[in-house]
Amino acid sequence: MGFEGVELAGTFGHEAGVLRRELGAMGLEISGAHVPLAELEADLPGVAEYYRQAGVTRLIVPWLPEADRQSADTFVRVGERLAKLSTRLLPYGLSLFYHNHDFELVTHQGKWGLEWILLQAPRVRLELDCYWIEKAGHSAVAYLQNHPTHVPLLHIK
Repeated sequence: MGFEGVELAGTFGHEAGVLRRELGAMGLEISGAHVPLAELEADLPGVAEYYRQAGVTRLIVPWLPEADRQSADTFVRVGERLAKLSTRLLPYGLSLFYHNHDFELVTHQGKWGLEWILLQAPRVRLELDCYWIEKAGHSAVAYLQNHPTHVPLLHIK
């Protein structure tokens, strides 16, 4: 079909080396992997080593539970957690990303939830979900123009 890579959203019990080998045999690289925040916090060394062995360099936090997205304070705390994780991932050669939805684009105390997160976690990059930013009434193009270096990954549907 012409794809050069895939983004993982779960590994379904496959060993890291097998996953890397099988995808490589199909000519596919892994562009990144969605990993829940709770999973990263529960076993960062194990998770990081697994994905490093699989050939992944980008881990993407794909979702926040409702309790983590209620106010500026909850988004700030998420950003602080992501900042710590991004620092801890450096020795593994992994970068941390965040995947948005429309709920991060609601304004809390004058800033979007997403802004509160990224202010606390300057090393974290964004996998901009163009559908969700547009659904929230904003322009994905304008966001990209205003943040040209902060969005190396796009989720387009």
